[in-house]
Amino acid sequence: MDEVVFGVVDKPVYVRRDGRGLFEELLNTGRWESLICGRMDAGAVMGHHYHHHTIVAFFLLEGRSRIVTVDVGTRARHEYEIRAGQGFI
Repeated sequence: MDEVVFGVVDKPVYVRRDGRGLFEELLNTGRWESLICGRMDAGAVMGHHYHHHTIVAFFLLEGRSRIVTVDVGTRARHEYEIRAGQGFI
């Protein structure tokens, strides 16, 4: 499996815009078993649970999001903000 780098995905890895339209390759590493698309209302909160071993990738099409991670072993807490056109692994 490709090595996955965790953290903010600043922009798609490849973008092609031409007469046919727009194509964006968001990620090109890792082995993904699930892909979920959704929409959340402003102010909504998701999460407040943990996974023993799971890699989750988010990519925002519009808006902004604050992501908080907590290491359940060390209790180390990190906060990140991402905006439309960015993601997080």
